[in-house]
Amino acid sequence: MRHFALTWADLNFETKELFITKALSRGKNNKLYIKSTKADTSRQLLIDEETCCILSEWKKIHQDKFPNVNDKSQLMFTNEQNGLLQQTIPRRRLLKIIDKYNLPYTHVHCSLLFEADASVKEVQERLGHTNVQTTLNIYTNCKPEIQK
Repeated sequence: MRHFALTWADLNFETKELFITKALSRGKNNKLYIKSTKADTSRQLLIDEETCCILSEWKKIHQDKFPNVNDKSQLMFTNEQNGLLQQTIPRRRLLKIIDKYNLPYTHVHCSLLFEADASVKEVQERLGHTNVQTTLNIYTNCKPEIQK
């Protein structure tokens, strides 16, 4: 949920590739701004057909609200005024859904990758961690229910 700096130019619907080249951050006086990624590197993610379809629908909805959707700098995810979206807003909404439906809170992306037998190295690269130890320390803590 940290990639609120994505623009429509970062997504190639034909090749199903998403390019992570920048990130959202907070600066002086808590002001949001776009910066380079943590590792100062870009990465390319392959996304599945269903995700492409969902993003295509989102683009249509977004285009109805903000006609600049085809502008190279148009953000994929914005606030109601078409500005930078605070990272806490989607997180709060997600936590409400998790609470309402009594769902387990996990790092879904990582969990699914590990369940699909992705190697730690593959997960590290997908998440953009410069050090594999970060991936190991944060995402490989196995809960007792998963161990069963």
